Amino acid sequence: MSKGFPSAKLSGWVLEGIEGAFTDWLEMSGEWLKTAPEYLLTVKVAQRLTAAIPTSKRTLLMEPHVASTLADAGGVQRGPKATKLRSGGRYDIVLGHGSGVPRAVIELKNPLWARGAAAYSDLDRICHSLLQGKAKTQLYTGLFAFYTSSAQPAAKDGSAKERLQRKWVDEWLKELQSWSWAGTHENKYRRHLKIGLTARIQERAFGAETHAWAAICVQITRKPRHKAAAQPIKT
Repeated sequence: MSKGFPSAKLSGWVLEGIEGAFTDWLEMSGEWLKTAPEYLLTVKVAQRLTAAIPTSKRTLLMEPHVASTLADAGGVQRGPKATKLRSGGRYDIVLGHGSGVPRAVIELKNPLWARGAAAYSDLDRICHSLLQGKAKTQLYTGLFAFYTSSAQPAAKDGSAKERLQRKWVDEWLKELQSWSWAGTHENKYRRHLKIGLTARIQERAFGAETHAWAAICVQITRKPRHKAAAQPIKT
């Protein structure tokens, strides 16, 4: 992502925003982040991104309309909008380069307990957004991030931290990268997109037990478009 922010650093900044939300909410309420309004994550992530990226290299909008974001990015297509886009709704955060053209979309959840519809709905929306407008869209990457936690397990995992590592990293990353969750869009997503996951898992005393919480970020990036090979000139 030239002339702007580096996409490789976005997931780290988003996770730092969630960690900041945890610290602030604990200080304000004495409770873990799962009881906080989701909007707190949006604000803290937005603040972390604006602190990390110089003003000349980015624009940032909170809760912009999906349809207007796609139009500004050049990704509007004719015909009915895909249901998975939820084009009448809003993204949580949209990042653009200094020019204002949208380049990254971010969706946040607080909390997330299961690898189910709540997660895959946002992942599908990101994938569809990145593939709108074929070669015209300037959207390059999308991030889905969330907070989750675990009590000390009674069986299977040795600790709450191990449970979160197994559930949200070891098992889920394989599933995400297989694209099997995408259903009929599996081949399309695999051909045009790549997906990765970053997690930060922390332990914390909770009474006599040790519980754990995690900030997790899935990043989906559009693969480089390959220009068609030049055709020989006929004489």
